[in-house]
Amino acid sequence: MKELREKIKKQWAEVPVKYKKTFIISGLVIAVIAVGTLKSNVDHQKKEEAKKDDVQEVPLSTDALQKSYFISAQEEAAKRDMRMNELTESLTDLSRKLKALQSDQ
Repeated sequence: MKELREKIKKQWAEVPVKYKKTFIISGLVIAVIAVGTLKSNVDHQKKEEAKKDDVQEVPLSTDALQKSYFISAQEEAAKRDMRMNELTESLTDLSRKLKALQSDQ
């Protein structure tokens, strides 16, 4: 196992820095996309389960229906904003880590 690590370290040392940066950045981007996709899938599953568990609703008046639509639209926008903030924070964190890796080289 140690031999394999040493071999990988030697091969990695031979790779030019610009390729290392590209490799690391692409890996980080793929990781962020994967996390976002997984989070989206989990949210979708939760919504589907919630729909199954919902009891049939009583019809609402037009005003109440408009208000509930407006409130749900606001909630969705807030959720979207929170998710975008989380993704921005994770990208910022990954960017800091990349800069730290670059400064180590």
